[in-house]
Amino acid sequence: MRTNCEYNINGLRGIIPQAMKITPICTIRRYHVRCMRFMDAYRQGLNTQLAHYVTEKYKSHRRLFDLQIDAGLEEQEMLNKRCRM
Repeated sequence: MRTNCEYNINGLRGIIPQAMKITPICTIRRYHVRCMRFMDAYRQGLNTQLAHYVTEKYKSHRRLFDLQIDAGLEEQEMLNKRCRM
């Protein structure tokens, strides 16, 4: 796709429909769900590293699991303490 892109809006308008035709719908749905998980993590105030950890550990199509967030926060605190030593 990068080789075919002209890096302007008109080029994108031409290439996006072609890319959508060749991309399997299951791939599009998978990325959609992953983006929704990250958005949920950011809404709950998590930083980028912690959001990545939580979204990889627990996969729910509804929301992030609160206990996983708590576990992730504890792990992040432990890592921060090790770095300070």
